[in-house]
Amino acid sequence: MIATMPWETRRAAPPTPLATALRTAALAIVLLLAMAIPASAAQSTDVTSSASPLADPAQVISVKPSPGAPQSPGSATGTSSEPATTATPKTKAQQASALLHPDSGYANAAKQSYDARKAEAKRDCVANRPPVSRMISGGTVGVDDGPSWHALVLPIGIATIVLAIVAFALRHGLSPRGKTPDRGALETVTTLVGVFATIVGLAVQFVPGFGVKDRPPPQATMKVRDVDARITRGEYAKALRVREKLAQIDRREVGDVVWLQVGLQGYAGKRLSLQYAMYDSRAGGPLLPGTEKQIPLTVENRDEQTSFVPVWIGYPKIRKFKVQFRLLSGGPPQVRQMASTGPMRGSSYRYACGYGNPARS
Repeated sequence: MIATMPWETRRAAPPTPLATALRTAALAIVLLLAMAIPASAAQSTDVTSSASPLADPAQVISVKPSPGAPQSPGSATGTSSEPATTATPKTKAQQASALLHPDSGYANAAKQSYDARKAEAKRDCVANRPPVSRMISGGTVGVDDGPSWHALVLPIGIATIVLAIVAFALRHGLSPRGKTPDRGALETVTTLVGVFATIVGLAVQFVPGFGVKDRPPPQATMKVRDVDARITRGEYAKALRVREKLAQIDRREVGDVVWLQVGLQGYAGKRLSLQYAMYDSRAGGPLLPGTEKQIPLTVENRDEQTSFVPVWIGYPKIRKFKVQFRLLSGGPPQVRQMASTGPMRGSSYRYACGYGNPARS
């Protein structure tokens, strides 16, 4: 007989079927979770993307001129014909704001030269001016049309596979040593369902075109839901977390915020844009020059989506006006939907007082 020395390593006992099953179950759970996390993240991106605006609010309130726009005479050089008491633009934001089409400001205050806007803002800062308001919403609200069945396949597959592994471990752990009972119906069914559901779930997530249903024909709806009166451009930018740098004078401009409800079906992956302009509210009233604007829309990669979009509209110098909206698609653009506000009141006071002014309430 050969004696075993204390420092010699003894051969480890073979693992029991229960330990092996539990170890296999733990490894399977980690592997399945590792595969499910990226898929869940991709799925959650589609759901949470509804929080991103359909219309970029930075482009709604941008005062930058369109490419090729003529420079305002004297606005950027300090040779304006306005009174000498008005300031000339110094910062980059002020210089960009000054490069706009100069006009009388009848239709749009932001279309005036920088010095003209400063002069109007100074005249508007009086004690009896109408007050400004605040936005009660923090931005564009996306309406989720309900989760897709694709998101449920993978979790069901993982859950059933884990249940099958637990049933396997219990069957081997509770049986006497050397005797293996027959596989039960629960273990067989959960194994088959789990494997099938997991394969389908992973294929839906990672195989392009798998599980894609026929897209519905394009349909769009658009209507005006509400109007928030006397909101400054700065308040709008703050509420919607716009990072666009605006001159202080442009942040003080007052206007209305029109809330649009836009419903899209079958437009996933297509290019859309929103065009709007102000008109005289009288029957057959003309277009107010300088108020037309067109901005691109960000369409989610879903067949159906509904969004509430706030659009800031600066006041014209007219008693009553209305705003017409058009939903455009393709190139050349085609009108897909139209909406219009009712008659809206203009204002002679188109600027709020700046901070530190005695007339500021």
